[in-house]
Amino acid sequence: MAAALAPEASFITVEADEERYRQARAVLAGSRAELLNARWEDVLPERGPFDLIFFDGGLTQAGLTAAIELLAPGGILVKDDLTPGRPIEGDLVREALLRDERLVATELMTTPSSAAIIAVRCS
Repeated sequence: MAAALAPEASFITVEADEERYRQARAVLAGSRAELLNARWEDVLPERGPFDLIFFDGGLTQAGLTAAIELLAPGGILVKDDLTPGRPIEGDLVREALLRDERLVATELMTTPSSAAIIAVRCS
């Protein structure tokens, strides 16, 4: 995802894994991306709020809550790599994003075998 945005946008991307960080650094070289080798929970809270979060990590209730809190009012959170058609009840990600009163969210099929949740922070 970061590589797709790199030619068009300024953004921060965080990778905790050293090898994946090195690979991302090579792909994003010369772009307007700021790449950090860290845990997102340790570096992003002091940098927020954000207008867009493409959320790929921290899949715990605390991590999801922290990601929502990093959104500016009107900010968008995208969570991909979901299996479509699963019930909300009992699914940590779906419960957190589709039932949080601060968000308006929907789930979209992105391919026949994957889905994403797009959520906008209202307050």
